[in-house]
Amino acid sequence: MSGHHEVFGCPALLNRGPSPRRGSALLYVIASIVLLGAVGGGVAYFSSSSSVSNVAKTAHNQAYYAAVSGLRYAEAPGTDLAALENSTTTYSLGNNVAFRMTVGAKAASAYPVTVCGIYGAGTSMEANHQLPSVPVIPGSGEEPDEYGGYDISIPGDAYQIAGAKSAHAGMANKLNDVVTEGHPDYAGTEYIRLGNRTTQGFACLWFNDTKTILEDTTYCQNGVCKFGKGFRLYLELQVVSAGADGFTLSFVNAANNTVSDCGGDLDMGELLGYGGPGVSGRGLRPAKIAIEFDTYENGSGTCGSAGSRNDDDDGHIAYSYWGSIDGCKTYDDNLHGAGGTTNDGRSTIDGGEYSGNRTRNPLYNSVNMNNTKTKTGTNITYKKVTNLEDNTVHTVRMEVTRATNANGSGAYTMKTWLDCTVGGEPCEGIKKLTEDFAAKTPDLVTSFTMDKYFHGLLNTFLVGFTQATGASAQEVHLTNFRLKFRE
Repeated sequence: MSGHHEVFGCPALLNRGPSPRRGSALLYVIASIVLLGAVGGGVAYFSSSSSVSNVAKTAHNQAYYAAVSGLRYAEAPGTDLAALENSTTTYSLGNNVAFRMTVGAKAASAYPVTVCGIYGAGTSMEANHQLPSVPVIPGSGEEPDEYGGYDISIPGDAYQIAGAKSAHAGMANKLNDVVTEGHPDYAGTEYIRLGNRTTQGFACLWFNDTKTILEDTTYCQNGVCKFGKGFRLYLELQVVSAGADGFTLSFVNAANNTVSDCGGDLDMGELLGYGGPGVSGRGLRPAKIAIEFDTYENGSGTCGSAGSRNDDDDGHIAYSYWGSIDGCKTYDDNLHGAGGTTNDGRSTIDGGEYSGNRTRNPLYNSVNMNNTKTKTGTNITYKKVTNLEDNTVHTVRMEVTRATNANGSGAYTMKTWLDCTVGGEPCEGIKKLTEDFAAKTPDLVTSFTMDKYFHGLLNTFLVGFTQATGASAQEVHLTNFRLKFRE
């Protein structure tokens, strides 16, 4: 037989051997993806005709996709081919579908693998499809994607640490980093590290890669991405050294900010590197959006003084935007209740004095976002969280939608789930980024209109993390950060 030598029939099945064994969760992820095409085909055949020939064709399709599942399983990073060397194993995928995989003796760096898909074993409709034997290098395939696909990942994509400053000599460049294989602190898990158990310091970390997204080669250029219709994201966080002050996941406009910018003030860790002038003196300029993970209560006071965030709790998550352009300038950008004012055009976007006719200032009559603090109802922007510093892993899912109204203003909706569980188990689909999540009410949810001027600035944006500490130290690990843009 020529060509690919794919055959219908599995000779080894004449002696069936032991009962089929169930595979791992990895196996089922692969199978669910590959068999999707077979299921669709089966429905079409059965609905169009009840003839024996069509039923047989459907059975052979199922067997073929089962064989492909087997090959993907052999290639997957989680499959131990060395333990399967010189053996034949049958794996059940459920619904009368299985595959039989034979792994031969290792030659060079690869194992010869032969896979046969099986449908309806032992029935009158049994169908088999055997793929040709191929050499498989362990772990050469891609890890099954439980996110349904993603566009941005850190660790993984290029990033930049920006605006770092510390009160301690030699520590600024160690405040934020990414720990991957080869790093002295790598112990098998890749993660973003914020704070590094240091007091009085601040730093930012931004995505800084160029990627083709939605078939657009210009979608993300050197960290600057199009906001488009919004995105969905997932991450896991762990506060491994409790203290203060927390961090933000931020989305800042790229018209007035670069991947070299950061906020912060050494005397005010509560600004979280999101507010404050930073090293440059201009901080992170509006328009911008953040979700803050705050681990230290800072009460009321004047916007530029320590202890002045209007926090109600020692631990909380909340949405923040920015405060006033003049007045407190960047010092009220994460001050709960600040903002909502109309700009009179006397200030520039950096908070300096506008030298021309103020009515010609692009900021003239623009309206700042309001850092509202609402805890109940259908618009929840602030929630108390008592266990952020318990040294366990917490999951976060966030969804953002963005559209432009007829008058040019922006229509936004944001939802966030923290530690979503049902019956003590993680919510099914919480990681899937290809569709909206609706199985459980979000912990934070808000819809708002953004002024036309600021909405336009957010046509392109930067995504990353900001963090800061004051008198107390902290260390936060972030893993599995994934973001996918809406189509």
